[in-house]
Amino acid sequence: MKAHGDYLTSAAQTALVALGENIRTARLRRRMTMQLLAERAGISLPTLRRLEKGDGGVSLTVMANVLTGLDLEDTIDRMADPLQDLLGIA
Repeated sequence: MKAHGDYLTSAAQTALVALGENIRTARLRRRMTMQLLAERAGISLPTLRRLEKGDGGVSLTVMANVLTGLDLEDTIDRMADPLQDLLGIA
């Protein structure tokens, strides 16, 4: 059986890397260590490292917990928001 990462398109991988970088930027702006964010999110340090590097095998649960740990939980419900889907609206 193939790992999740084996099924990622190039565009999806690019988006995940950008998301990981955005999470890292948010953490650094808060002057938060990786250890503190991992503790707040209830995950291991290696899992947070994988997320910040754009690893597609990190679960949505982990993503949601990390965003909550950064006080960014309001961004979760905006992902794929139908009101922002300009192509679909057109």
